[in-house]
Amino acid sequence: MKRIPFFLSACAVAILLCSNAICQRLIATVNLGSSALPFTVAVNPDTNKAYAVSPSDATVSVVDGNTNTHLTDIALGTTFPAAIAVNRRMNRIYVCNEGGFETRVSVIDGSNDTLLENVSGFLNPLGIAVNPVTNTVYVTNSDGSVGVMDGATDTIITTIPSALSPAVGGIGIAVDAVTNQVYVGGQFAQYEVIDGNTNTVLATIDLPSSVVLAGMAVDATLSRLYVVDQNTYKLYVIDAVTNVVITTVSGGFVAPHYAVVTPRTHLVALQHDGGLVFISGITDQIVKRLTTTVTPQALDLNNATGRYFVALTTKQSVAVVGQ
Repeated sequence: MKRIPFFLSACAVAILLCSNAICQRLIATVNLGSSALPFTVAVNPDTNKAYAVSPSDATVSVVDGNTNTHLTDIALGTTFPAAIAVNRRMNRIYVCNEGGFETRVSVIDGSNDTLLENVSGFLNPLGIAVNPVTNTVYVTNSDGSVGVMDGATDTIITTIPSALSPAVGGIGIAVDAVTNQVYVGGQFAQYEVIDGNTNTVLATIDLPSSVVLAGMAVDATLSRLYVVDQNTYKLYVIDAVTNVVITTVSGGFVAPHYAVVTPRTHLVALQHDGGLVFISGITDQIVKRLTTTVTPQALDLNNATGRYFVALTTKQSVAVVGQ
């Protein structure tokens, strides 16, 4: 997960196009304090907590999804934390620190929301994803390699060399826990498929007319991979079995970055400069738009409650969106 605000108010949400399946609305706006500039966010559906990263002060703010309140802030003691992911199996939260000399991965204990350690051995880590079934953490490095961590010991098992050309770090990364395949999006119209059983690259896939592949998400039931191209403003819908592009969705969003899938409804939520866009994974059509006054930075989903947590950088807060 990675990068860049949005504020929802009664007036801001001027357009709520409700289909028979969805009618998203603002549920709450949780203020994190004047020093917080939330950049990315990740949710643990088991504890109903959201974790928002503020690179400006190197902290992670914890939001209680039951009460929609700000619980605490966790100081990381690092430089420019950015990408974040949750390991549900261990109730641990992992944060990539990509700036300065502190190019490490911070490990947080979700049971008491305290910093456990900062793990070294990475190179300006850009993105991170977890397979809770195998208890494995995948971290993309700036040289295109992928560090593989054991979620039980929080140690690096191996580093997978890059198959991307040129070998630049992948921003987008997603895991299919059913097939145990890992998808890493490059910055120059490529993504690679990694076998999580052997930690080897199975294939490198070229996409047309793409520049930066940012957010990635997997719908394991439909065997579909969703890849966000933030430069040409497209969402690629890809057959995860054959790695063939099924279609592209465009025309309804500008400079998208993050995508997240609701497994039960196959609904794809996409953040972009104008707000949030919801796309049906069945029809590959935009079924809902939520217009906001400023750009949403990042979002994640609690699959158990169906609520989205959205980082609002300029408003020092996290918005909670749901039905």
